[in-house]
Amino acid sequence: MRPRANSILAAIRIVTIAAIAFAFLLARADAQIQGAPPGPHRALSLEILSAREGFDLTPYVKRLLPVVMRNGQKQMPEGAKMGQMGAVAVLVTIRKDGTLAEAPTMDVGSRYQEMDRTALDAIRASAPFEHLPDGFKAAELKLRVTFFYNTQPPLPTH
Repeated sequence: MRPRANSILAAIRIVTIAAIAFAFLLARADAQIQGAPPGPHRALSLEILSAREGFDLTPYVKRLLPVVMRNGQKQMPEGAKMGQMGAVAVLVTIRKDGTLAEAPTMDVGSRYQEMDRTALDAIRASAPFEHLPDGFKAAELKLRVTFFYNTQPPLPTH
């Protein structure tokens, strides 16, 4: 009779563990349905539009991106926090001294005004930028900065 009692206890343990795991998964799914996703995802891509004339701007851009990312995070749109997906491309012109030559402008907007506005605000909040490198001969650097909210930048095609 003893082996049968052990089998019943083992079965109860397995059912209990399975019930706890199932309840955990349901609670997690319910939280996501209620609009509490694990957290908004954002990414940036940057395209240099100015002629580089052989000058390597990689170190400059590597220092510029974290500043824009940080300000973009501070300005995260509420819709993106709730899972809205979109991309916003902003045109930026930086003078030699790091100031903006003109207000950043929308190149490609999302479907959401708040997302578009906060992308522009993130650029404005990041200025003035670091001075352009001494070896870069142009008077200005033109960039396209694209903010991706809850979506990934497209893979480069070669």
